[in-house]
Amino acid sequence: MKYTEFKNSLRKDDPEFGSRIKAEKLRIDMAVAITQKREEEGLSQKVIANIAHLTQQQVSRIENGENCNIDTYFKAMAALGMNFKDIAI
Repeated sequence: MKYTEFKNSLRKDDPEFGSRIKAEKLRIDMAVAITQKREEEGLSQKVIANIAHLTQQQVSRIENGENCNIDTYFKAMAALGMNFKDIAI
């Protein structure tokens, strides 16, 4: 089976496929934006973690695109003074 056939079969078999892809893209966009903002500000993951009341490991997971609770992303964004306008969607 070719890739395009496989991709199309997923969409037909799973009506929620599109919404899950959009959610994943948003999470990746948030991770990239958080990482870029932190680096632009010259801050370490540890500093952001302290401000956001997270662990450095949680900030690392966000930046690596690992599946985190959405509140974890929001805490990191708030610590950096970000909002959704800062995310390239």
